[in-house]
Amino acid sequence: ETGSNVPKKRTIFRPGEVNMSGGLSAQLFFVVSNAHVTLLVLLYPGEGGGLIAYHQVLDVR
Repeated sequence: ETGSNVPKKRTIFRPGEVNMSGGLSAQLFFVVSNAHVTLLVLLYPGEGGGLIAYHQVLDVR
């Protein structure tokens, strides 16, 4: 087996936008690269006061 059927590029899954209390919305991004999954959460304050980026690397071995 050469393993040529394994995608080498990163695949981004976007489940959608999550509405949170206080007028705060978050968008979830799952970036899959080989055995690692990066969870990227972008938080948007209601009145446009800066962007909070959070990302977590998950090991899915």
